[in-house]
Amino acid sequence: MRADSRIAEDKFEVHVQGGRATLTGNTNVLQHKGVATRLARAQGAAEVINNIEPSEEARQKASANLTKGRRRAQIKRGDARSEQ
Repeated sequence: MRADSRIAEDKFEVHVQGGRATLTGNTNVLQHKGVATRLARAQGAAEVINNIEPSEEARQKASANLTKGRRRAQIKRGDARSEQ
């Protein structure tokens, strides 16, 4: 992973053997798990085993954001119908 990447703060462990990258560690940002997988693939890993564990804080924050996003989408859909 790039040193200037924001997920570098998570200090994930990366083990590579035969084109397979195994990622381990913990994160407080749920999206960092997916970013780590994409970075490993971008660097040439043929297979990625992602054992990164998001914290409970990260799960709750993502859940709250998802719920808030659903409410916004419902309002926008409703507004679009009333304008027609």
